Amino acid sequence: MGKIRQNRFHSLECICFSSFCKFPPYQHLVLDSLFCLSNYSPGHFVYLLFPRLTPVKFCALSTCCSTRLLSIILIPSSVLREIQADFRHGRGCIDHIFTIRQVLEHRYTYRRPTIVVFLDLKAAFDSIDREILWQCLLLKGVPQKCINLVKALYSNTTSRAKAYGEMSSAFAAPIGVRQGCPLSPFLFNFIIDLLMGITFSSTEFSGIDLLPGGPLIDLEYSDDIVLFGEDADKILSLLVALSNNARMFGMRFSPSKCKLLLQD
Repeated sequence: MGKIRQNRFHSLECICFSSFCKFPPYQHLVLDSLFCLSNYSPGHFVYLLFPRLTPVKFCALSTCCSTRLLSIILIPSSVLREIQADFRHGRGCIDHIFTIRQVLEHRYTYRRPTIVVFLDLKAAFDSIDREILWQCLLLKGVPQKCINLVKALYSNTTSRAKAYGEMSSAFAAPIGVRQGCPLSPFLFNFIIDLLMGITFSSTEFSGIDLLPGGPLIDLEYSDDIVLFGEDADKILSLLVALSNNARMFGMRFSPSKCKLLLQD
């Protein structure tokens, strides 16, 4: 992992599994006894109960290594819009909160009307269309070999539901990305980036003007989207287009979590 972070491997073909699995023999024995890897297939979860009675959920070691490795490979390949603050190093929710506050104060000082729309995607991680995801990765320039590895991780995925203390039988889960997987945030960022790019390219929406600087259209934090505008009709047409495009990706918005802020 350290060699990959230091860019000593320049392509996926140069990466050897032994480069991040050279553990001493005694560590293999400890891992085998702790995680019981021989009793679980990749993707299954092992539940351990620690002395403090805190249940901890561990993903199979092989899957964790594979997904973590892929996430590191995909980072330099990603060409994402700068307004996404979640799942990215050095950025956070506080940055967007500061930006929104500064924008509102700036617009109020110059007596410019401002419309701010807060949107939330409902169960976004669980509803992504995977076929759209593969196409999105290809459009973003991700190597085909990486895409094939991601497809392999998501082949024949199943889920189980727990209700009233009982687990259901396994059922197919052909949509969505894996919860808790190190790779899922990066895959989700690709989808959101493509969704917003398609929407803005198909509508004549310019956002709000800031001095100095260019126009500001939106901010994003994971599945939370903030839109800025000053014309109600243009905002409405943008919301209609965004909602329609989200359905194409298998997602939809949660009306109860969407809010509108008006500043004269």
